[in-house]
Amino acid sequence: MNVKLGSVKAASVALLALAMAGAAVAPASAVPVSGAIPAHHGTPTLSVAFVHDGVWTGHYGMGYQLTVTNHTGAPYQHFAPSVGILGDGVTAANTVAYWDNNGSYLDVTTGSDGTVWTDPKPLDRPLADGQTITYNLTVSVPTVVAETYKSLDVTPQATADGRYVVGSTITIPGISS
Repeated sequence: MNVKLGSVKAASVALLALAMAGAAVAPASAVPVSGAIPAHHGTPTLSVAFVHDGVWTGHYGMGYQLTVTNHTGAPYQHFAPSVGILGDGVTAANTVAYWDNNGSYLDVTTGSDGTVWTDPKPLDRPLADGQTITYNLTVSVPTVVAETYKSLDVTPQATADGRYVVGSTITIPGISS
């Protein structure tokens, strides 16, 4: 399936608008919240930053930091971040992503709808009000794929007690640019 970047960004904007309007937009894999949902004022912030890149044994790897901060006035029982990667030739079949969680790597399942999304379930954890968590992510693709795309768009998102939170997309130039 070939999805244009504009439609992916439009879907992200639509999800963000729903979240800002207070609509509960939850994927089928969202973890149920027990008890009353506390009153949040605003949404947590999500940002992603490109940290490093490198080539090893036929693969091109890119390191990212995903930072989440909760200043909504209430804690979240379940906060599960994910990153979407969109680039020519980048598919779930040729993309490997790892989360570095306190020194141990957790394999991340990827799916493809034009964008390759990392599986948020291994990162599901509580997020207290005022808390900031930084996750490190390494994504690799075969070098022959990395040499063909002009850029990668990387978008952070999360489910926070069953609601979507979408961060700003960053664009990383291709290695041949």
